[in-house]
Amino acid sequence: MKKRICLLIALISVIFVGCSRTTSVTINIPEIDKGKVYIVYATPDQINNRQPEVLVDTSFSGGKITISLDSLQFKDKIKECTMTIVNEEKQFACNLPLPLEHHKQINVTISGVSEYMAMKSNLKVSYSGTKHAEDFSEFWQNINKTFVEMSQNKDNSKVYQQQVDLYKGYLKAYPTSGFPYSIIIGELQMIQDANNPIMKYCEQLAEQNNDNVWLKYLIS
Repeated sequence: MKKRICLLIALISVIFVGCSRTTSVTINIPEIDKGKVYIVYATPDQINNRQPEVLVDTSFSGGKITISLDSLQFKDKIKECTMTIVNEEKQFACNLPLPLEHHKQINVTISGVSEYMAMKSNLKVSYSGTKHAEDFSEFWQNINKTFVEMSQNKDNSKVYQQQVDLYKGYLKAYPTSGFPYSIIIGELQMIQDANNPIMKYCEQLAEQNNDNVWLKYLIS
């Protein structure tokens, strides 16, 4: 009888934990005491029509904030958004990708603000809390390293190939993601050489039979 009661309590606990799962993001930016956070979601069509969805518009203090997102509708497990942070004095602003995950807490840690404001280096940004967040963190950090290298080298053909490898690796693991495509779209505006590895990669992408809306946007 005692065993049955224990099993029943354990089952109730599991159900309770399962029903109490929340979707949230915790942002740590110790160098900014007070400011505002905007979280925005937009499909390619919404971008073209200049009608992005502002999901969050809130203030923070103490260099940290946890934002509950339980009211968000998720078509898929991951909802790819962008996050803008502005300090109270409006001297600092940054725009970063934010891969939210349904029923999970994502942690975003941002440092290197002083160097960023002095234009000495990029912000240091890491994502954690889920495997997807950690995988995206690695991708984001590595792709940013390539852009730093490109600003320092005259011959960037090897760096472009490194980028292609990063895009391929991330899209193989997360084929529905739009983040790599949005970065590529930004890069294409700076590339003139048709033999550039990025251009060659875009030709390969154009041959794919894929329903990803960002891939279709890239091709168009």
